[in-house]
Amino acid sequence: SIENAQKKVEERNFAIRRDVLQFDDVMNRQRELIYSQRDKVLNGENVRDSIIGMIKESIETTCKIYLSSDDEHDTWNIDGLRDFYAGWLSKEDDFRYDEQQLEDITREDIIAELTERAMKIYDEKEEHYGEEMMRELERVILLKTVDRYWMDHIDNMDELRRGIHLRAYGQKDPVVMYRLEGFDMFDQMVASIREDTARLMLTVQIRSEEEPKREQVAKPIATSSDGTDVRRPIRKTAAQKVGRNDPCPCGSGKKYKKCCGADE
Repeated sequence: SIENAQKKVEERNFAIRRDVLQFDDVMNRQRELIYSQRDKVLNGENVRDSIIGMIKESIETTCKIYLSSDDEHDTWNIDGLRDFYAGWLSKEDDFRYDEQQLEDITREDIIAELTERAMKIYDEKEEHYGEEMMRELERVILLKTVDRYWMDHIDNMDELRRGIHLRAYGQKDPVVMYRLEGFDMFDQMVASIREDTARLMLTVQIRSEEEPKREQVAKPIATSSDGTDVRRPIRKTAAQKVGRNDPCPCGSGKKYKKCCGADE
């Protein structure tokens, strides 16, 4: 009957609205985690301890990838580890052990050696540039790295959201799948931020006459009551030219081609 058909349509519309809100909730939780880190930088807080923690955790994670077992040395990829850190934490003749040395060494020994080298480089940089410039350099590198990966993550989450219903087979809830896969992607993004920040902090060189400048690449955006992003109007001038891969000037945190420039 018409009444039953209308009831089914209303139930379907309700389910769609509910799913939209749940999808938005996943993204909002991730946004809160990222913006809490960004706000520390934008407020000029000292992030040295956070950076040091990233370096140490990055080294430990990388060593566990290349040295998969602490006691089964035949599974170690020493050459891969040396190549990974070539040019910043390892030299050509590093980690070349004879049979007896390899038998005696542990993965924790290598982690400790790499961490000690990293901290020595870090301390030397701070002594060279001075404490004030080093603190600002930490904020600049962390902010730009977070913003770059966050914008890509927004694009990836949009693609996941558009295609998640196609994979909702076997009575699996698409919202649950989106949440699980979305946070796996988020964890991968955080690991990439940590690794890139560690590498940049240990390899960056700046000229003494230049000072690192913090720029708010992807600004925090307002959120409406339904959890969707509120874009600010863009005032274009003749001199303003936005590249398609640049952050959108509306402050959404997305790339221009995925936001206000999508119709161009």
